[in-house]
Amino acid sequence: MNRVVVLLSLAVLLFSIACNEEKTLEDSLNEQENSAAEVKKAVDISEEVFKDIIKGIPSPLEISALIKESGVPYEESMLNSADNLENYSTNYSRALNLGILGADLGYINMYEKTTTSIGYLQAIKSLADDLKVGQFFDFSTIKRLATNSSNIDSLLNITTTGFEEMNHYLVEQKRGDVGVLILVGGWLEALHIAIEVAKRNDNPELFERVGEQKITLNEIKLLVEVYQDNPSIGQLADDFSNLKAAFDEVTISYVYEEPEMMEVDGVLMVVDKSSSKIEMTSQQFENIDQIVQQIRSKII
Repeated sequence: MNRVVVLLSLAVLLFSIACNEEKTLEDSLNEQENSAAEVKKAVDISEEVFKDIIKGIPSPLEISALIKESGVPYEESMLNSADNLENYSTNYSRALNLGILGADLGYINMYEKTTTSIGYLQAIKSLADDLKVGQFFDFSTIKRLATNSSNIDSLLNITTTGFEEMNHYLVEQKRGDVGVLILVGGWLEALHIAIEVAKRNDNPELFERVGEQKITLNEIKLLVEVYQDNPSIGQLADDFSNLKAAFDEVTISYVYEEPEMMEVDGVLMVVDKSSSKIEMTSQQFENIDQIVQQIRSKII
């Protein structure tokens, strides 16, 4: 399952930056749309580097599937409301909340809440259009597929193609920051959902999934720090530094087990039996939860 595509679950994703010491991120992004020549400083991430980093980022849809399979009931109150759309008037807030609403939409679709999903899809389309990336997604088809969870594979194929095209476009346009912000929003919302469900239902597997994000956070923090010279993203980088400090208290150890030879569909394969062990106290979990909520509240 493509880890990046799922971040929007059905809508958009990707990237670049321009910044001026006297300008906010919002001003810089808006200027890029009108005249790239006016941007005094540009920083780029290559498409290859971006892809390498995001390969290790877990999919919000995977987490949503895990939640549903555990028998935990649907809880809409923990999601960001699609009605908050009017609050996002800058490209900075649009990109972050595009990721957040995309992750929410993935959770909603897992529970087949068709009526609710339509409102979220409309909000996502509006944000994508405002960011000038909506053209890479066939929203009519996505809307039809989103009404039934059995269409997830088809949905992923469509969004994968859209993502790849948008990725190439944003790299050419030197707008990598947009993709990074969408990625950050999607990952943060998936973490928020996992934390909320783990708290409300005492779910050990989700508790462990939260601890595993220590590794993912290191990858995401690298992306955010590329753009931290800009005041807006700089604040986000500071927030993520605080979150990293909380995650640093979590211990992840590698447990080695001898691999086994198994027959899978008539083919002999070597199966890795090793695993990771997560050690995280309740207090550490609470600290992570508190910082995640603080960051998320600023964004939404």
